[in-house]
Amino acid sequence: MQAKRRSSRLLPLAATIAGMTLAPVSRADDFVCDATAALVTVDNQVIHGNVIALGPFACMLRGVQVMGEVILGDAGNVILNVCPGCGPNGENVRTDVHGGIRTQGTAWKLGVFGNSTLRGHVRLDDTFPFFGGATLICAAEIYGSVQLRDNETPIFVGTTNDDQGVGVGYCGSSGPTVHGTLQILGNRAPIDVSHTAMTGNLQCRDNDFPPTSIGGDVTVGGRAQGECAGF
Repeated sequence: MQAKRRSSRLLPLAATIAGMTLAPVSRADDFVCDATAALVTVDNQVIHGNVIALGPFACMLRGVQVMGEVILGDAGNVILNVCPGCGPNGENVRTDVHGGIRTQGTAWKLGVFGNSTLRGHVRLDDTFPFFGGATLICAAEIYGSVQLRDNETPIFVGTTNDDQGVGVGYCGSSGPTVHGTLQILGNRAPIDVSHTAMTGNLQCRDNDFPPTSIGGDVTVGGRAQGECAGF
């Protein structure tokens, strides 16, 4: 199938309508993770509002409790992971996002690692591979549905290093558990789903490249539909 392409010109890092620049609206208790010039790492903190991530460098949240949402803004590049040895007794501290994850603007990519807990829906729409790379959704408990729509950044859900035959760059040993439905809709880049469990349906349609399952081991509590009917 001939892939649909955007203009080769990189999109501006802020959307404009009638001459007005649009950006995520922040509140006083939000944290704007401004990684436009360098990597930003936040360890073992409580953020009482949203995290608004601006890229292209990574906003790395390790052992962070986010009471609101994580919002990937323009060129947003977010990594959720464990904070090693950050607990009061030297234990690891996991990242816990209470409000889910979504994109706003043209984001880049997301990395979910370290058995993070996401207590809301995950919505990745219209991401663009500004500097290559891929979105990785690895070991996590997701208490909501996941929707992957109209993305140009490749996405690997639970795909491990062993599945790919490489030493690094993908998930370590396991994928996420999704307490809801996984939707893969109208994407223009490859998407793989392996070592992943979901309680709801797996719905796939209108993708330029039918989703794959390189490593298999996909458990669907509801129905696998459309391009993913054979999972």
